[in-house]
Amino acid sequence: MSMDEVRYRLATPDDQAFLDDMNVAATFGARMPDADFPLTDDVFHDHPHIAEYSKDFGRPGDLGLIATDDRGPIGAVWAREYERTEDDAMLTHPFELTVAVRERARGQGIGRQLLDSFATMAWLQGRNEVNLGVHVKSPARKLYEAAGYSPILDGDGNEALVSGNYVAMTRRLDLVPVLRSETVWADGLSSLAKISLRGVNHTMVNHGSTTFYHVTSGEGAMVINGVVEHLKPGVIIEVPAGTPYYDEGNVDMKATSIPPFDARDVEILD
Repeated sequence: MSMDEVRYRLATPDDQAFLDDMNVAATFGARMPDADFPLTDDVFHDHPHIAEYSKDFGRPGDLGLIATDDRGPIGAVWAREYERTEDDAMLTHPFELTVAVRERARGQGIGRQLLDSFATMAWLQGRNEVNLGVHVKSPARKLYEAAGYSPILDGDGNEALVSGNYVAMTRRLDLVPVLRSETVWADGLSSLAKISLRGVNHTMVNHGSTTFYHVTSGEGAMVINGVVEHLKPGVIIEVPAGTPYYDEGNVDMKATSIPPFDARDVEILD
């Protein structure tokens, strides 16, 4: 499987069974990679606190992202707010995520793409941070650190633990939108612009033009009507007129608009 074959979309309540599946994988997969996963219903019966991480997805404040290929869903990341006790290390960090990727799709960068795209989504919804707990023996900690997560420290300056053996981690969301666009040429049929994106752009709709974005350097993501496209050199992405989208990353692109781009056709949605 290549990254070009992977697509991303927003999670909905219709994804409940898959999210429950990924919940069990996130709980047991990192520490027992060769073991058979227990049945979801059995896990939730024996460990109701685990069920809480995915059940009834779609509550107010829930946010999630699904990765799919031509065989169906292969990974998910989602978060919700949890009630905490006074002695919980994450008492002041209630928005906690869960992420998991099916075994056949691991080691291909999908988990990192899910984490980065989710961070952008959470920031656009007004979140200042995203949090998680990772088992002290889990190799996944390296992935989280690479994605910008750092341990939450207790009053003594030590790494705070959850349930005795999970390190509490947080990622601050301080993304800043920076976009520069320079029109290279335009005629009666089309226009060409050079675009430099350094951060997160607004969600917008161009009601007048269909635009083809050709990535020349850098990496990022473009979310088109809820579908996430990975931006990397050589990729060409079409955004049809009238379609809401936003993009983020450290990316240089060329944008061909048909008919020519007109700023008066653009509606900012956030």
